[in-house]
Amino acid sequence: SARAGSIASALVMAAEAARERWSERADALGGALSKVLPRLDVEVSLLVEDGTFLDRRPVFLASSLTEDHGVGYEQAGKWRYLLPSRIRELGEGGRERAFPLLFEENSLPPNAQERSDVRLYRLRVHPLATSPASKAARLDP
Repeated sequence: SARAGSIASALVMAAEAARERWSERADALGGALSKVLPRLDVEVSLLVEDGTFLDRRPVFLASSLTEDHGVGYEQAGKWRYLLPSRIRELGEGGRERAFPLLFEENSLPPNAQERSDVRLYRLRVHPLATSPASKAARLDP
């Protein structure tokens, strides 16, 4: 069906984006994907937009996030995000620090939410599947 084709196309695009992102950061994340992947648990999830922010005041941004929300931004065709689990790791005040941390990690100024060329998103994660690494692969350095 047309819908199945759309979903398949979206998954292929997501896989290509993941490969490209990994290639950009391969050295920082442990090396070539072909060598690292067998030792990793792989989780496949959909990131679903759950609203964009027109009100960009930090207090509003933080109050609009729940424990189940991640944050993201789009600028000049690049899309970056923090997952809800990462925001929870920040502990108390994590929702207030989410966007500034995301901007810092991507070399944007802390007040980038004020820029008109930056679109801010609230997102949810919908897990699809998990493929754990084999025990043998985990033991093999």
